[in-house]
Amino acid sequence: MENGLDLQKLFAMQAQLKKNNPPLEGIGQEIIEVAYLKHDGSRDVRPVRLNIPKDAKKPMPLVYVPHYEMKEDSLEIRDYLLKGWAVASCADFKDEYNAELMRDDLVFNNAALCMLRGREDIDSDRIAVVGGSAGGYMAMMLSALQLGICCTVAGAPPLNAYFNFYKYFGEAVSHIREAVERLPEAERHNPVALLTKTPLPFVAAICGTGAFTRHLEGMFDLNDLSAWEAVSPTAFYACYSDPVYINWATSDLLVPIDQLTKKYTYATPGRTIPQGYNYRLGECEGVLGKPFCELLEKSELNLFKVPPVDGDDVVPLQFDESKQFNVCITDEGAPEAYSSHNLGTHTGRTSDVNYIARMFERGAHETNVLSPEKLVLFAERYAGKARQLVAHAGEGVYGTLSAYREEMKKELKKYAADNGKEKLFGLFSKAAALSPTYSKTLKEMMREVL
Repeated sequence: MENGLDLQKLFAMQAQLKKNNPPLEGIGQEIIEVAYLKHDGSRDVRPVRLNIPKDAKKPMPLVYVPHYEMKEDSLEIRDYLLKGWAVASCADFKDEYNAELMRDDLVFNNAALCMLRGREDIDSDRIAVVGGSAGGYMAMMLSALQLGICCTVAGAPPLNAYFNFYKYFGEAVSHIREAVERLPEAERHNPVALLTKTPLPFVAAICGTGAFTRHLEGMFDLNDLSAWEAVSPTAFYACYSDPVYINWATSDLLVPIDQLTKKYTYATPGRTIPQGYNYRLGECEGVLGKPFCELLEKSELNLFKVPPVDGDDVVPLQFDESKQFNVCITDEGAPEAYSSHNLGTHTGRTSDVNYIARMFERGAHETNVLSPEKLVLFAERYAGKARQLVAHAGEGVYGTLSAYREEMKKELKKYAADNGKEKLFGLFSKAAALSPTYSKTLKEMMREVL
């Protein structure tokens, strides 16, 4: 980058190689152009890089890394490729995509996943979505909006967009304003200067540049909580069909843990946190005022705490495969002023390979559990009323109403084939009772699918 700081890698939550490991052999790459319609109806094309182990048996399992570009020098991607899994992520990432995270970038990542799962060399029953930070947000949104993903792994995902991007980042900007105003004009939006010359370096580097907030004013009425719910993974707590694994550090100052759970939030901030700085969830009406874990069925949640990984160890993530949600909290103590997603004081890492491998053994036909709430979400999109994925006129291109409908019909037909038409019929009936507004649409969908 021009300023010398690669923010994209910094916030991708993917560990980079610390050793000069030899490049992997037998890995092919393909660049695929993905067309989609932006929120204003204009057509855009963005590239996706697909890494393919040449000796892998086809159709291959796929790990899709949304939002951020992840190259083969990532330790995690290396782990996946060594298992014989294909790995895909966007190519040629631009910082401007952060500013469109909840709008055009959301459409693109849905389009990319739709394209990848339709390839003959990809096993559509074994697709994992794995991301961290903004990529974790995107992974959670894909999990909520799509059916047929085998499993999702999200590291420190902003679950509550209203809190994280509007309230928290807004208050953070006001807190660092004095330090920023002391900087020369040329440095006030420079991430390097913000990292080195402000009391909250990583928060300042994100908030001071407006990386994730530049587009907010033009999106919707910022006081409309229903609009924020439409782009917040928290609000879709009943719409996750596939098993979800979330990992988080108690010290996270970029994505405060309160929005996930208050069970492991330190009541007293770290000693280096400026006086009066607040990273707590606070009060808010409705679902956005509650931590994600509070909304989940207790019988479906495995919430636990682990110590940091020391040395150069690689520790497999613990999980209970009988639970729909596994939430692993790394206890690093309270956030400090220099925190990013963690304190950065430990060199070991955790690995999600065993978890994903187990989910791949089961396949989406076994891991997916469809809820009436998800069918209502589908009906909203089928009717062209979805606020997350705006429907446009036309044919074929992702972003048109026709493309959305074809995608959902295909996913629902597969679910019926895997689980039986009678079960899907019963879910449609429950969804219609749950949402009289979309009962007519649900009946139309049922006729198309069954």
